[in-house]
Amino acid sequence: MSTQTVPQNAIVNAVKGEVLVLDLTGKIRVVSAGDALNTGDVIVTENNASLDVLINNELYLVDQNCVACLPEPSSEQPETLVQTPVDGQIAFDPTAIDSANFDANDVAAIQQAILEGADPTAILEATAAGGDASGSANAGYVTVEYNNP
Repeated sequence: MSTQTVPQNAIVNAVKGEVLVLDLTGKIRVVSAGDALNTGDVIVTENNASLDVLINNELYLVDQNCVACLPEPSSEQPETLVQTPVDGQIAFDPTAIDSANFDANDVAAIQQAILEGADPTAILEATAAGGDASGSANAGYVTVEYNNP
């Protein structure tokens, strides 16, 4: 996917809840009212969050549990802001933002999925096996019994 430019001005008007933006370099940041959005930015709203964006003085809403991107309007892609809902509910771990690892190919794949109306979480590679490591088979303690000879 080629890099696109948005000639219009995209400014965050209002934020409800937590909204993140993934830029073309793979950097993630928390969005606040007044922030500028750039071409290729991928917007992610968590459960019960939303975002109002002003683009050329028109207001656009990114609803909860959605991913959105800002493509360059063209005859093939006339929309100014494209979004698609995500299956399930999105929740962020703020402690993991700085350690998130996305590259330009990941960002391009997410953008393409959004433009095609697909849920990017359904088509991207899964993370390492094992899932959440918050539990333990030993329930917090281990008892070792010794056989006395």
